[in-house]
Amino acid sequence: EKFSFFLGDAYQENTETFAHSLRFTIPGKTGMVILKPDDDNGSVELFLGNDKDDKYVLYGNEGFSITVTNISATRVSGTFSGQLKLVDGTGAGKSELTVTDGKFDIPIRNTK
Repeated sequence: EKFSFFLGDAYQENTETFAHSLRFTIPGKTGMVILKPDDDNGSVELFLGNDKDDKYVLYGNEGFSITVTNISATRVSGTFSGQLKLVDGTGAGKSELTVTDGKFDIPIRNTK
């Protein structure tokens, strides 16, 4: 079992582009997961929107840590932080970004 997270800004479905989106996939259990650079098969991605043309600048994992602190029948919570590197050919942006003090406490949706 795995958790797939899509953490993004609120937006209207199919009518506007979200400005930020962080996506990652981890095992569906409590505890810490360390995702090494290039060892996660693309399971950490950060999309930053571009107001000019509705395209995104894409960043990939350069070392990420995710800790699930609590899982209930309806919610999952925890923390995350790490380094992200600009994916070649996806637009202009800083070559690396750092995410610190990330937190989530969100409902669970089973997709089975």
